Amino acid sequence: MPTTAEDLRPFLGPAWDQLTPDQRDRVAEENDRIHARYADPDQEDEHQAALNAAVEYLLGEVTIDDAGASYAAARREAARLLVPARQIAAMASADGMPDAQAARRSGVDRMTLLKDLGKR
Repeated sequence: MPTTAEDLRPFLGPAWDQLTPDQRDRVAEENDRIHARYADPDQEDEHQAALNAAVEYLLGEVTIDDAGASYAAARREAARLLVPARQIAAMASADGMPDAQAARRSGVDRMTLLKDLGKR
């Protein structure tokens, strides 16, 4: 059954009064699309983040450029944080830990670790 705007009223809280009726309907439509994208119960965080973004976008609080800049910053930070994990995985491998285990425990892609080790 499709979501109605009224179904989302508790979630929207104070934003309810800031949104026009058309915007409320749009949030309900987006909620259904978001639910289809993140249907797994384990993806509840993603669902909530997407729904929050939809509301912020409709309220003019976030632009597409803002979203892109935030994502680019997060990617740069993730790349920076991967460096120590790769280093330690390579060192653990050199100390005798099996490559697959070092990759799994560090969160580093196994093929990336093998490349770092000169094995690929």
